[in-house]
Amino acid sequence: MASSFFCRNASAPITIVEFADFGCPYSRDVSFVIRRLIEANPEKIRFIYRDFPITEIHPIAKFVAEASECAHEQNVFWQFHDKLYQNQNDLSEDRIYELAQEVGVNQSRFRNCMISGKYVAEVQQDIEEGFAAGVRGTPTFFINGNRVVGAIPEDIFEKILKSVETDTTYAP
Repeated sequence: MASSFFCRNASAPITIVEFADFGCPYSRDVSFVIRRLIEANPEKIRFIYRDFPITEIHPIAKFVAEASECAHEQNVFWQFHDKLYQNQNDLSEDRIYELAQEVGVNQSRFRNCMISGKYVAEVQQDIEEGFAAGVRGTPTFFINGNRVVGAIPEDIFEKILKSVETDTTYAP
């Protein structure tokens, strides 16, 4: 599994696994909260992003999830992640390629990655593992193994992080 992650400290005491959908407005809202928390606590938080596209609500969601993995292959996952959420109301196939270009992907490699379907199985694996872990909607977080559902306000997220800081159990 090559799920995307952001971590400055692999032995961080807090691991946050997020199952999210690039088409979900709640995932978008909390993505900015998470990024601020990670930037403010780089030594405390290990963050793992998992794809959980809900195509019944966001028909292009699997395509976008695969595109994010192709961007990850070129080391621009987080730049692309942010662009996708910033442009969430305009996610057509053509627009996704434009956003990828804006973050500096090699377009030829990116298109070949998308055409190949290289990450179809990985995205599906994230979905299946999400369901197995009890994910039913997005965003869903596992903070040191404890499931927390929904777009959590920043102040509440900070309280949760403080309460689990000493508990280092982890469940993928």
